Formats: sequence, structure tokens, C-alpha cells
Amino acid sequence: MLRSADQDLAIQRSAAVGIETYYQHYWLKTLRSNAIYSYADVINTDLAAPTTYNHATYTGANLIWNLYGSLNVGAEFLYRWTTLQNGQKANAPRIQFSAKYSFVKLAVSGAKLVLVLGHTACGAVKGAIDDVVLGNLTGLLARIKPAIPETKFEGEKSIKNPAYVDAMAQSNVKLAIENIRLRSPVLVNLEKKGSIQITCAMYNLSNGVDGLRQLADRAARNELHIGFDWKCRLAPTCSITVALTSTGSVLTLVTGGYRHIPA
Repeated sequence: MLRSADQDLAIQRSAAVGIETYYQHYWLKTLRSNAIYSYADVINTDLAAPTTYNHATYTGANLIWNLYGSLNVGAEFLYRWTTLQNGQKANAPRIQFSAKYSFVKLAVSGAKLVLVLGHTACGAVKGAIDDVVLGNLTGLLARIKPAIPETKFEGEKSIKNPAYVDAMAQSNVKLAIENIRLRSPVLVNLEKKGSIQITCAMYNLSNGVDGLRQLADRAARNELHIGFDWKCRLAPTCSITVALTSTGSVLTLVTGGYRHIPA
């Protein structure tokens, strides 16, 4: 916003509104889909340039098949509509295929325990309680917030109460165990066979937890990060991407991706 010449120059931030929703559905134990929808609208001032972003809609859906063990293959369709301040519109449809395989073989490697370890005085839990919004941290805190209604606690429910913070951390750990059993049929099958045990614990930062300190040290490992990305412009209106990434023992291959580029 600009004021008269005899006044100071002031900056007025534009108001914005956005919504996002996500849904995951299991058709079978080995077949699942994810659907997303988001909308964002920026209320620009009269001084905004004609090519300034105004609003956009983004939607997508996929189908993922747990082919065998830890091998997952799938296809995904994404579509975006964008409108600029001057009313100009554009769209960007994309189709991509992917494959993901984890080389971790718990039963073969001799691992007997899957441990979710929480700790007291957790800063992330405090951020979730206070509904902190801060860059990429916001997405992390959103994963912790479901623990708030699950925490049964009598007393002051704020970050000023260490007992409440620790109680919520315990609830978050228990929910993590439930999510592991819900989303990993491989681990669930190993647990049913008695090959592994899935459990949780809390680490006290002030005095430690007997029997868990050495276990946590042994669990630490070095991970290898490898990335490869190749893009080719097939025609003025489309391109293809092949990407290969590796983090630790998880290999992800995205190939056959097609993107339509509006002329």
C-alpha cells in the first residue's frame, strides 16, 4: 500500500486463504489409493502486477499396489489450475509411475524389535500444543496434533505444565505404534508370526531409561543418500522424467512420468 508523497512508504501484506484435504483408502490389504485436494486464494491489492498469482486449485489421485514384500508400484494423476491477477488461466496435468522397494529384511537380518522411542520435554510436542506455524515444521507438528484429543489428563493443559507435555508425548508414541500396524502389513505379518516385537517406550532426558540407552545407541546407523534425475523434452508441449533416489536401505524409482506443458 502506498501513501501520499509526504508520508512514509508502507508495505501491506496481502491476505490469503487456503484449504487442503487428504484421504487414504485401502481397497485390499495390498491395494490402496490416496486422494488430495487443495485450494489457495490471495487477495491482492490494486497495486499488484497483472501477472501476479491470484488463486489455484490442485488435485490428485493414485493407486498403489504392494506387489510383494516391501515392493510397491503405483500410478498417479495430478492436475493444477492457476489463475493470475489479470484473469489469465493455465493448467498443468501430470501422470507419473513409481516403484519403491525397501532392502530392509528384518527377519533375515536378525532384528527382533521395532521400537518407537519418545522422550520427555519434547519441543515438537510443545509446538503442536501451541499450534506453531513455522515453515516445514508445520507439517511435522500436524502429525503430532492427533495426540491432543487422545491424551487423558487432569490439570493445566499447556506447555507450562511439564506433566501434560510428557503425557501427550506418550500418547503420540502409542498412536505411532497404531499407525505402524495399520500401514505396514509386512511388519504386522512378522509380528503375528512372532519374528519381531513392535513396542514403544519413553526416554527421560533427566536420568535416562534403564535398558534403553544402549539399544538406542546400537540403532544408530549411517545412511547413504543417492539421487539421480534425468529429464527430456519430447516435444514443445510435453516432457518425461526418470528419477532414482536412495535413502538408507530404501530405493525409489520414478519413471515414465509425463507432464503436459501448455503452449
